[in-house]
Amino acid sequence: MFCRICGQKNSDVKILPVEVMDGKNNLIECSICGTVMTKKKTLPEDNKLIYDELFSFGAYEGHRKEFERIKQDKRTYFPYRSWLFEKIQKSMPGNQIAEIGGGVGAFGYYLKEKGFSYQDFDISEEALSFARKLNLETCLFEEGTIPPLKENSIDMM
Repeated sequence: MFCRICGQKNSDVKILPVEVMDGKNNLIECSICGTVMTKKKTLPEDNKLIYDELFSFGAYEGHRKEFERIKQDKRTYFPYRSWLFEKIQKSMPGNQIAEIGGGVGAFGYYLKEKGFSYQDFDISEEALSFARKLNLETCLFEEGTIPPLKENSIDMM
């Protein structure tokens, strides 16, 4: 087993206590790059189903709870977002941001509060439904394809 993103070997990959595909697969997390993925490689159509399940009733309960807090105008605290926002602000000439895999839209909501234009691209209709409830611009796209962006429409992805 190894990370399919950064190539680290199995000692650096942690199996998470999350079963997907009716217990036929697990999620793993790379301790080097932080990527979460399925233990066994899956087909693109299976990934869409996995993410729809995780966002609707599966192991992404923390994301759903954060979404509810945002909808109730309660603050959520994630220092990583502040740090990332500072990095973005220093290195970006404009204010148009697109995110691939924006989850329930928490970071997009944070960016919109800071005056940025934001668009969320995702393979999960379930994830996008949360983002839409936060009045974020969303776009469903197929895994393995390039998201449909208009030329010169974003400053950072």
